[in-house]
Amino acid sequence: MTTPLVHRPRRRSTALVGAVVAICLALTGLTEQSASAAGTGSIGGSVFTQAVGGEKTPVTEGYIYLHRLNADGYYDSVDSDPTDPGTDGYPFTGSTFELGGLAAGTYKFEVASVGTNDAKLYQREYYDDAEYLHDATPIQVGTTRVQLPDMVLEQAGQISGRVTDAAGKPLADASVMFERTRSGGSQGVQTDANGYYTSVQDPREGFGEGLVRGDYRVVASKYSSSSDPDAPSYEAEYWNNATSYDSATAVTVQPGKTAANINFTLAEAPRIRLTVKDPAGNPVPDAAVGVWQFYEGEWGPRRAGPNETDDAGVYRQTVRIGDRYKFFFTPPAGVDGVTEWYDNAYSEAAAKEVTATSHGEVIDIEIKLGPAPAVAGSTPTITGTPQVGQQLTADPGTWGPAGVELAYQWLANGAPIEGATQATYTPSIEDATKTITVRVTGTLSHHTTTAKTSAATAPVAKPVVAGSTPTITGTPQVGQQLTTDPGTWGPTGVELAYQWLANGAPIEGATQATYTPSIEDATKTIAVRVTGTLATHTATTKTSAATAPVATPPVVTGAAPTISGTPRSGKTLSVATGSWGPAGVTLARQWRADGAAITGATGSTLRLSNAHAGKKITVTVTGTIEGGAPVVRTSAATAKVQGVLTAKKVTISGTAKVGRTLRAKTGSWGPAPGTSSYKWYRNGRAISGQKKSTYKVRKADVGKRITVRVTQRKSSYVTVSKLSSKTAKVKKK
Repeated sequence: MTTPLVHRPRRRSTALVGAVVAICLALTGLTEQSASAAGTGSIGGSVFTQAVGGEKTPVTEGYIYLHRLNADGYYDSVDSDPTDPGTDGYPFTGSTFELGGLAAGTYKFEVASVGTNDAKLYQREYYDDAEYLHDATPIQVGTTRVQLPDMVLEQAGQISGRVTDAAGKPLADASVMFERTRSGGSQGVQTDANGYYTSVQDPREGFGEGLVRGDYRVVASKYSSSSDPDAPSYEAEYWNNATSYDSATAVTVQPGKTAANINFTLAEAPRIRLTVKDPAGNPVPDAAVGVWQFYEGEWGPRRAGPNETDDAGVYRQTVRIGDRYKFFFTPPAGVDGVTEWYDNAYSEAAAKEVTATSHGEVIDIEIKLGPAPAVAGSTPTITGTPQVGQQLTADPGTWGPAGVELAYQWLANGAPIEGATQATYTPSIEDATKTITVRVTGTLSHHTTTAKTSAATAPVAKPVVAGSTPTITGTPQVGQQLTTDPGTWGPTGVELAYQWLANGAPIEGATQATYTPSIEDATKTIAVRVTGTLATHTATTKTSAATAPVATPPVVTGAAPTISGTPRSGKTLSVATGSWGPAGVTLARQWRADGAAITGATGSTLRLSNAHAGKKITVTVTGTIEGGAPVVRTSAATAKVQGVLTAKKVTISGTAKVGRTLRAKTGSWGPAPGTSSYKWYRNGRAISGQKKSTYKVRKADVGKRITVRVTQRKSSYVTVSKLSSKTAKVKKK
């Protein structure tokens, strides 16, 4: 029979912790659900044991260890009692189990039998025939029950062998791992004093003493211990003489059998031993060691810290043959010296590489920290003319070593100029009569800063704006524009100001590059005065030659325009401008609605729209001629413009049956607001008194077809009317 699981505290064994990357939300079919149970899904199945060559036998009791996939892609262990962390075992009695109340998700689980004598005979396993959590088969749980195939626990299989060095000497305390997948995550054992190992060394606290059936890649390694840091380490090796999981030979484990003589001969790994000393030659404990390695075509940090020297000032690094390393060292507080790279270098680019070339090689390196070298630099020079507004450029000369960063500070009469910190500087008016120098400072990590100052320039000169005598183009006549040609001015950046003169006197407000003489200027000569200014220069003024006396302008004449066309939305009105003079007059049109200008309506025609409804249209014509005063004429107004209503198709909704109500539907008529009226018809004849939007079908309508006419009215708009389609013949109730 099926026994519901009861939450029973049971601490997971230390061995199981390593194998289980736990996950999940707890749940089982209990009377009281755990806090993590939050669904209606369940998992059920049966558990059997089977001796080698024997039949399947139902277990009498056991444990289920449940795990659930989280949002980060990892499996979390589900505690059977959330109030007591670590109680992750779900016990069951009998051979069947039922995990209920599961939230939807992906699960994995491990099963172990603890019946009489089972624990020592039968290996616990993950579903399905898996040794570790990461190679277990996932189970998708939704809102219903998942029935699993029978799980059969078999007798544990074993792997055994020996680990020796290249000389055949046994290696004690070597680590041996049994990997089911490329991702690793395996159980491990250690060799004994004679170098022997067996998977039996992992008792799992009674849940079997070996491995689940299947193929394993076995890897052995040995590293020096903290108690003897100078003892050799040995390179990891996969069986049989392989360096990776993919090239390893699989070892097949069968229930109740041992795969023996899985032996390893490990090569001693090369080592780098770095001793750091202070400038006086004393060992430096706790010195920070930076480790860089050449990897995938570039140098970069290899090991996360802190990497520090020990009490004897020594740092040790086990490496592989051919790997390329660089090291730098930073003294701790209270020790003289600066960070430097091996060998006597102060940048990664200048550092010396360290590479092991043979097994067992020990590369001893001694680093003696010293004071930082000084940055080397030349005395800078200044090129350019020392004049207000003229750019000066610093030539820093040669600096080193590579990587030096240069900073600039310009000085006026020896005092720093605020903000002048680039390689170039343009003297301002405040620098006039002062000498200019530049100070260049070179900095580089782990080096002493060096500063050099250039020789001073001659005193900064203040230049005069250069300019030509301006000329005037155009006809000197009232209303005709005159234009200034200022000629050539310099240097770049000069701002020009204009002042026009009539008979030599300034004309008020005439300060642009162009000027149009007014009637007050008639008979007078016109000249223009141009002044060039530049913040860093002395201003210069130049005056043009005078024009001939200003002539009087022509007079424009013109007739009132007339409008033709129908004043209705959608129609086009046209204007006839009539006769204008003299020759050369330019006409401009402006259509107006109730006296207000219509935006963009300046052509000879106007297309009317509903926006003009209820308004009278006029057109204004303005005649202009060069030098003359403009003349404006306005047409007579049209009648008020009639708008045009937009009418949609009229339909009838409802059932054409006695006692039912029909409804007229017009869609959107516009523009709103408007007034709608209705008239209902029976076989084309008006039905007396039916003027609403709805109509209740009567007995008199039986066998007839109903229509409705909708009429829309709006002030200043043409009335519109639409007749609906006929209904089906009216039926009796």
